Amino acid sequence: MRQIQDQIIEGQFLLLQAQEEVQKTCFSEGKMIIGKYKGMKVCDAKVFIRKDMIDSGKALPYFEPENTVISRNGDEGVVSFCEQ
Repeated sequence: MRQIQDQIIEGQFLLLQAQEEVQKTCFSEGKMIIGKYKGMKVCDAKVFIRKDMIDSGKALPYFEPENTVISRNGDEGVVSFCEQ
């Protein structure tokens, strides 16, 4: 039974690795096949699509947290760039 569990865990790990590899490859090498940016590389079109969505009001700018900080009283926080 333990051997089967180990095989399942290993299979899940390999599946996650394969999924990440496919996503990276599609993002960096894939091309848009429909829409306004048809023919552009996905990684290049992302910037334009983001701008279009923000300009049309369908999306808001989002920035990943940049650094974890500790305040003077010992609380942990995150420093992030936000448009306000």
